[in-house]
Amino acid sequence: DLIIKDYIPPTPIAADNLIGHFLFGITNSQTSTTICNGKILMEDYKLKLKLDPEEIYRKSNELAKNLWKRI
Repeated sequence: DLIIKDYIPPTPIAADNLIGHFLFGITNSQTSTTICNGKILMEDYKLKLKLDPEEIYRKSNELAKNLWKRI
């Protein structure tokens, strides 16, 4: 699995500030590409997945009802 982040550091990256860049910069930067199990899921900031919004809403509604029954 691989992600490619779009990170332009506001200050130079050095050994003594690398963790700060990672925690506060790189992790919050935009993801441009995502590859999982050799399949490109996102490329150039665009999802490559075939999603059906109606099916997602239907399934979410069903799962929410089941969750509320358990609570």
